[in-house]
Amino acid sequence: MLRRGFAIGLIFQISLLFLLSSIARAQQSLASSQSQPSQTPSKGLKATAPGPATQPKVTKLPDVSITATRITMPLSKIGVTTSVVTNQQIQDQKIQQTSDALREVPGVVVTQSGGPGTITDVSIRGSSGAEVLTLLDGVEVNTGGSGDFDYANLTTDNASRIEVVRGAGGSLYGSSAIGGVVNQIGQEGTGPTKFSLLSDGGSWASQRQVGTVNGANGDLGYSGAVSYFSTNGFQPYAGADNLSLTSRLDWHLTDD
Repeated sequence: MLRRGFAIGLIFQISLLFLLSSIARAQQSLASSQSQPSQTPSKGLKATAPGPATQPKVTKLPDVSITATRITMPLSKIGVTTSVVTNQQIQDQKIQQTSDALREVPGVVVTQSGGPGTITDVSIRGSSGAEVLTLLDGVEVNTGGSGDFDYANLTTDNASRIEVVRGAGGSLYGSSAIGGVVNQIGQEGTGPTKFSLLSDGGSWASQRQVGTVNGANGDLGYSGAVSYFSTNGFQPYAGADNLSLTSRLDWHLTDD
């Protein structure tokens, strides 16, 4: 199991490096073909002494939520108890699994039947797993049979925020949201293309590799992450493997 996991992780990491380098070369080639050097001579330029540096005014925006009312509103103006786990909190605490992030939210109980990869249920304020609606970027992912969702393999890769509405959400989302709603929202691609690669390991032959991409090309914003995790587990036959891929595309119709 150890050699197999190491080989898969090494192949995964080499493939990520090759993919990221190919995309970077394509971006550089496109940028160089579009850029044209300016040949306009400068005339009548006058040297001026630089003025004192001014510090830009920083405006702190209020925390907002879109899940509670289906429109963006500040948390202070929402009549439903809502909590937000931000990307900054996820990065600071090195949270890898969505279920671990939900453990930080008051009123949310996460039940896991064993080690990594085992069935993981989420309940809000004593409700059952089938009464908690799970959304990924606003898309329902609860199973059609039992009505619940297994959080065992859901990671925080490429997540910008996790919004949790505690309380009845049936009026907006139906009977599957009686206990509450969990909505994991992906990061929006902005600016030039950026890549990142993370690799770590630990006890029981545990290893994890994550590759991410984020950027925008005109009105199109894109972001995504691919990750692989494997471990032998702390008990015999308790090993787990998880290959995860997440992505988000945004097309801006206006400049706002």
